[in-house]
Amino acid sequence: MKRYAKSGLVIFCVLLINSSLCAQNPLEVAGELTINPADSAINVHGNSIQNLADPVLSKDEATKAYVDQVLLTFGISMGPSGIQGLLNAGYSPLSIIDKGAPLTDFIGLSHEGGIIFYMNPSGDGSGLVAASSNQSGAVSWGCHGSPISGADGTDIGTGNQNTLDIEAGCTNTGTAADMCANLSLNGFDDWFLPSKDELNEMYLKIGPGATNVGNFSPTYYWSSSEVDNNLA
Repeated sequence: MKRYAKSGLVIFCVLLINSSLCAQNPLEVAGELTINPADSAINVHGNSIQNLADPVLSKDEATKAYVDQVLLTFGISMGPSGIQGLLNAGYSPLSIIDKGAPLTDFIGLSHEGGIIFYMNPSGDGSGLVAASSNQSGAVSWGCHGSPISGADGTDIGTGNQNTLDIEAGCTNTGTAADMCANLSLNGFDDWFLPSKDELNEMYLKIGPGATNVGNFSPTYYWSSSEVDNNLA
């Protein structure tokens, strides 16, 4: 773990995924439905549907999401692009996971105002998303030289409490934690500064350690994990 004086690094903000939020009703398929195991085509009322491309027109997105959900119900994997369509249509991560979608297919997808970089291994549909871009240039961690009660969590799942601890123990505005805690982005306002391990997970899954779909810059980033009065 590298240690830095509490000033002058860039920040990414994170929020928790609402595992069960769902805007859609369960799908109902009336009439005959068959699946051809050889080519994974489905047949509805005798009309074969197979090799579906991503929709070109916005009005087709609901149809593709419907078909993707039918495929998933019958255990046919449609990959990350299909899962993204279901998320866009309002299906919760938990409802998709319960149909058999692998957790790894969620990484890098857009959801709840950011980019998914972590899914809880328990399969309960919870996880973490990162903002899709830096929220600031060089800013201070907060209250250099002053001890913060708490803010010492490093594990995945501790960043939110760290941020609350920093906000409670440091009244300076415009710090890294303060900017995340007060961020309103893409309709969400419950962002926080990631812990050390959460930040590392971002690097490995959506940053330069992977395909950098998270748009990381070649610089250093703050975590919410404090080392001592002067270092974080």
